[in-house]
Amino acid sequence: MIVRTGLAVGLIAICTSLLVIPINGVGYFNFGDAMIMFLSIRLNPALAFISAGIGSMLGDFIAGFPQYALFTLLIKGLEGFLISKLTNYSKLIRLIIGGCWMIFGYGLVDLLLYRNLVVIIPGIIANVIQVIVSILLVLLVWRMMK
Repeated sequence: MIVRTGLAVGLIAICTSLLVIPINGVGYFNFGDAMIMFLSIRLNPALAFISAGIGSMLGDFIAGFPQYALFTLLIKGLEGFLISKLTNYSKLIRLIIGGCWMIFGYGLVDLLLYRNLVVIIPGIIANVIQVIVSILLVLLVWRMMK
């Protein structure tokens, strides 16, 4: 359990910080969500929360966005938790719910940090694209694994 969680934290941190595309100075596009989504389906809710939250928070520090780190711990942790916990729904619906939570969570954080809707709109758009790309990547990997 400890080893699995450590590996998940590391994979998420790497995917979050490996390819960083800054968005108008208010955040960045990354592939950490794809790894969160992929792993959270397989982890229990507590481990999904810990792995997604800590891995993404470490990614924020590595990528140079420490102002988001504490928020990321909660937002990404809850994203992983939701994807893992909502077992009554299909995998696709779970990924969509988790992704929508992430978009909403960072929208609120950006509104708190920057207090300007014009400034945060590019971040919201980037998060929508990030969720769509992440879901497509996860579905592609699942298909290839079958």
